[in-house]
Amino acid sequence: MQVGDHNEQYNQYTYRLRTPHLDFAPVLRRPDVRERLAELALDPENHDKRAAVMEKLGARTWSVRRNAVELHAVRRGAESRRAPRAATAPPAAEVGEGRSLVFIRHCRDVQVGQRLRQYNDFAYVCPRPRIDERQLLCERPGLRAALIDVVTGRAAAATLTDEVHQALRAASFAPPPRPSQRPGTVRADDGVTVGRGSRALDVLRLTAELNGRRLARDLKRETGVVARRRRTLEQDRHRAEERARIVARRDAERLGGRSPRTPNRGTGVS
Repeated sequence: MQVGDHNEQYNQYTYRLRTPHLDFAPVLRRPDVRERLAELALDPENHDKRAAVMEKLGARTWSVRRNAVELHAVRRGAESRRAPRAATAPPAAEVGEGRSLVFIRHCRDVQVGQRLRQYNDFAYVCPRPRIDERQLLCERPGLRAALIDVVTGRAAAATLTDEVHQALRAASFAPPPRPSQRPGTVRADDGVTVGRGSRALDVLRLTAELNGRRLARDLKRETGVVARRRRTLEQDRHRAEERARIVARRDAERLGGRSPRTPNRGTGVS
């Protein structure tokens, strides 16, 4: 915390998601998505079919929340550091532009003066974050591509873990609301600067402790469903091809297996 005029405060807030549960099944079980995935699995090199699945998975109309991650219960982590790492020496007292009375309650590492700088790291643990998988897919094309490769059998489920980590680090989220303050009083908050002309620059980021085994188990089930549907489509295609061959053979037999006769050219009689 800072108290004084024309100060600068640099705060980094890190929110660690404790084993968030990601469930892509509601998205993958949509009939239109599952059918397109099965068709792509049957023809994996078809760029048009892949683009159609990418478009479906990234449809923003699916998402009903503004952010991909919602932080609910948040507590300060043991690694949180609030002490200032660097600060300039305060100027002489006569530089001040007036005085105000500020009550400070339940605060630590308070810096008082003018034209100072303070650098803070705040770490929090989020044991029950809420993830909107649809919004996460909208925001991260790489996650969509990796999910498609896993579900269609082109990649192992373990390869999705790194992409999920990257997606969560870059995901949209809103920090927990700050506690309400009484005028002239600052209490129970992190990263506060009070004074004329003072400013605070905040950087917020997410990290995650992901349960890769659980994610792989859930995706294995969906991969099996798509594989069974792919085999059904493949059998349907083989039956259609066989029917086409039977029809072609019957047509050939109906024509006697010969080409139509070419009329003879007469030489004429004198």
